[in-house]
Parts: sequence; C-alpha cells; structure tokens
Amino acid sequence: MPQKIIIKKPFRLDILGNWSDNEDFLSIIKRSRVINCTYHLTDSKEAPFTIIAKKLRENRLEYTSKDRNQRKTINYRNLDSNPLFSCYKYYFQIRNEAKFKMILRQYGGLELTTISQLPYRSGLGTSAALIVGFLEALEKLYGKKYTKPQLAQAAYQIEKNFHLCGWQDHYASVFKGPLLITIKYNDIRAKIQKLDRKAFKLIEKHGCLIFLQTKPHANVDSTWILTDELKKRIRKMDVLISQFLKIQSKITINQLIKLLQANQKIVFPDYPTDYQKSIIGIQKKINYNNSVIAIIGAGPAALFLSDRTRDISYQWFKKTTGQTAKHLTLII
Repeated sequence: MPQKIIIKKPFRLDILGNWSDNEDFLSIIKRSRVINCTYHLTDSKEAPFTIIAKKLRENRLEYTSKDRNQRKTINYRNLDSNPLFSCYKYYFQIRNEAKFKMILRQYGGLELTTISQLPYRSGLGTSAALIVGFLEALEKLYGKKYTKPQLAQAAYQIEKNFHLCGWQDHYASVFKGPLLITIKYNDIRAKIQKLDRKAFKLIEKHGCLIFLQTKPHANVDSTWILTDELKKRIRKMDVLISQFLKIQSKITINQLIKLLQANQKIVFPDYPTDYQKSIIGIQKKINYNNSVIAIIGAGPAALFLSDRTRDISYQWFKKTTGQTAKHLTLII
C-alpha cells in the first residue's frame, strides 16, 4: 500500500435544475433532475481542490487547511465536528472510542492536508469535492473500495449530517464531466447519464467564472416550504432540462443563453437580497441581451456567458464592471 496519496478535484457548475436535488422535496415532486458539469480554472497551474493524505508512524490524526491557515488534531471526541473528519469514521465504521484507538494501533496515524484555489464557501461544490477526495485517498491508502455510485452516496450521507445539502455536488465530483443526475422518490442512489459535451464546450469558449460582491456564502433559505408556487417552478425547471436534452448535440450559444436566462427567472427569487442586487447591478452595466449571469450554486460564484468569445467577454466584463473574471476548462 502507498504511504502518500494526492487527489486532485475539479469544481462543479450547476447548469439546470439547481436546488431541486433536495431530499425534502422528493416525496412530493417524485423526481429530481439536475444538469451540471466539472471544470478547472484555465489560468491556474493547480487543480481547484487538492487533498493530500499521508500515513504517519505515530498513532495520531492531523488536519491542515493550507488556504485557510488552519491546523487541528483529530481525536474521537471531534470526529463528528467536521465532515472531513467524519470520512475517517465512516470509512473504518468507527462506533466507539475503543474502535478508534484500535484502528490507530493497527494502521498508524494519518496527516490530511487540503488546498483550495477558490474562495472559501464559493458555492462550487468545495465541501463535496474535499469529502469525495478524502474518501478516495482512504481507499488507495487502506484498500477497501467503493463503487462510484457508493462513493458518491457515501459522501452525500456524510455531508448531510452537518447541514442542508443536495447530492448533485458529490456525484459531480465522482463521475466528472457533463452529467444528467436523476433520482426518484425511494431510489437508493441517483442515476447518472453522461451528456454531449457541446454545450459545455460552449461555456468554455464563451464563459467566465465571476464572483459577486456578496457575503462568502449567500445561503439559500434552508427552511423552504414546498408551496404550490415552488412546485410549479420546479416543474418549469424540469421542462427546461427536457428542452436542453432534445437539442444538446446541436445546441448554439444563443440557445444555451436563452435556456439559462429562462432558468434564471425561475431560481432568482429564492436567493438573498445582496445576491440579487449584485447580479442586477452587473446586468445594468453590461446591458447586452445576448448574455446571462447564471446562478451556478449557493455561493457568490456565478457564470457570465455571452455570444462573444471568452477573451472578448473577459475584457468586456472587466471594463464595464471593474471586476475580474476567470476562464474555464472543461474536465471530463
């Protein structure tokens, strides 16, 4: 078995379906469908997320977040204080302190290091990528394997014990590339369909990642009630997904922009006031119909997409808004 494992992970763009991957909704809407894709930052030499796991001779667990300048010793009492620590508990099926100490004696210690190239809580699937990456590192270090669906579902189960989350981020991190993620009520796991790359290469060619002038993580309301109005909007999102699937192999940039504009109208009212004001302010400055600032998660990150090439879009966006943007590279 290796002594050290390095896992690289992309970030996720939520294209259509957005927050419909909500366990509380499934009993009523019966089916959730989400389209997303994974990318790297073109201009960065490093992957968006790096997970390094290294065996130690000493019977101790250490965690370091280099981008947040944090270091912590992991013990049995704080295993449930952080989703990453819980990965270790989940992998070894630790039920009590005696089992925890036995695992350390049997396998030795572990040093976990994470590095993120994106702002903290950016809404691009950071926590899911780190959880999946750590579980993959544990697989490689200690030998017990999961299937891809098992891995994605395990990562989701771990994170949902800490806060409200959907499952699309975890499946995106495991399967990568353009995906249709479908789950029906009472399904054990989501079903994955790989999609045509054309639309997502258009995003690479014409799009830029931007960061809105909002709080670090503009949380969508975690106390949603599935009203009749919200159900109608979820159905409208699902119709847009069906439209996308029909034309995905021959979609044009203008068709993609129109779909994202329609999706934006559906999901926009659920986001906090500062998020909405930031998007509206940028749209007023740009004032160009063949463009969209698309919501791609629950944080300050968004996708700026226009019918111009990305270099022109980048310069134009920077000049008109005073903000910088980042180019994207599709990861499959």
